[in-house]
Amino acid sequence: MNEGTFRLFKKEPSFVDGIASIVDLSPNQSRYNYDLNEKEADINSLHEDWRVIGNDLWNAMKNYEHKSKQTSIAG
Repeated sequence: MNEGTFRLFKKEPSFVDGIASIVDLSPNQSRYNYDLNEKEADINSLHEDWRVIGNDLWNAMKNYEHKSKQTSIAG
């Protein structure tokens, strides 16, 4: 799971968290992001989606720039 792609949890659940949830009889293990209403949840989710898309585009542009520099040096 990439950072920010799943907004429900405050932190990415680990394998140990999963095992602990099996024996946890109280719901204290899970930490969720709570929004005041559906509109706020939608806004926050859309914001996070576009933030992740922006990061992906930025990384793609940097990767392209790096590869084009390597090609110009080699050629």
